[in-house]
Amino acid sequence: MRLDGKAVHLIGAVDDDGIPATVLIPEDTDFGGNTSPAMQCIDGEGSDTIIENIMIKDAKGLETTMGLLIKDAHPSLINCHFVECVVRPTTAEIDTLSRGGAVSIKGNPTFTACQFTECVVAMHEASLANMEVDLMGGAVWAAGGPTFESCVFTQNQVNNWVQPENEWEYYASYGGAVYLTKSYTWDSPASFNDCQFVSNSVYGAEEAYQVHGGAVYCNNVSATFESCEFTSNVTHGEDLYGIGAAIYTSGSTVDMSDCLFADNHAFRWNTFSESGRAIRGGGTVDVSGGYICGYTPHTYDAVTLTDVCQATDCTDDDGDGWPDEDSDGDGVSNCDDGCPDDADKTEPGTCGCGEVDGDTDGDGVADCEDDDIDGDGIDNDCDADDTGGEDCDGNGVDDS
Repeated sequence: MRLDGKAVHLIGAVDDDGIPATVLIPEDTDFGGNTSPAMQCIDGEGSDTIIENIMIKDAKGLETTMGLLIKDAHPSLINCHFVECVVRPTTAEIDTLSRGGAVSIKGNPTFTACQFTECVVAMHEASLANMEVDLMGGAVWAAGGPTFESCVFTQNQVNNWVQPENEWEYYASYGGAVYLTKSYTWDSPASFNDCQFVSNSVYGAEEAYQVHGGAVYCNNVSATFESCEFTSNVTHGEDLYGIGAAIYTSGSTVDMSDCLFADNHAFRWNTFSESGRAIRGGGTVDVSGGYICGYTPHTYDAVTLTDVCQATDCTDDDGDGWPDEDSDGDGVSNCDDGCPDDADKTEPGTCGCGEVDGDTDGDGVADCEDDDIDGDGIDNDCDADDTGGEDCDGNGVDDS
């Protein structure tokens, strides 16, 4: 389906649960059987081209998506679902790349309340003649500034878990759900707000060159993530450690605010990796608010954490959306406790964590800031009550 640049509002039906009941399935579900994607926006469509309540399912492509192709266009998509779409390399004896299991983007489209489920970019036995293969974006490959609002990415995958034939071959895997790269035409920041990334993964075989970004890979882009959740995403290498289980950035400027990271794992075989279990960054990555639990990020030189709660245990028995871990046993979880290692305080107060905000003489000045804590007119430094009778003033007489 090609929309020919028209400002149309294409509305599908939904079932009782709000799931799109209008489904586009390519006529030929074999790889290479289709010559064009299920839907195309390649004629300058703008935000007034609205696609709503459409499901694209089981689209199979060679090297690039047979799902939704957006090129030099900026359509708006609402409640669209992309399910079980797959891209794999060709079998030609050339270097190649495969990208965007469900969606390939060159432009600034907007996706609202859309879902991307079990979409894959994968190696396969027939691809082994390729010398070098880059696999990118299990669900979405984007060059430009797409916006995603309240979208869910679940169980998408980039998988090159196939053993190469020759030692000269190498395969690289990037971005289990999303791969973002710079566009010199559409140079707007990519934006993700209130999105969920759950159980997305990147796998690499023995000769895999790189295995990066279990959920998201950012390559030389600007991107913002606000109030997003990254849960149980994985990078898993056979011959090398996966890196950046939730997100990996390369030469990028990324701002992440109030985001939640839980149980994102980087592996080599079944061994945990220290290399960015949640976040690994190159460029500038600013993370503020929210929490990281299960495994802390490898901060590298690029990642800065500000007011981010870190916990080793992600258990949330009270269902408040925050880990219950309570290091000091005061009944307040670390993420809600301003003094997580001080059982007597939950906020630093005047004197800081680990020190009581006392006022011995009741003069309204905390002891930690009072030069005469007992109010007897003798400075603390030379007060026998505080020094134990030492001669602090050096006059040859014990202080009294």
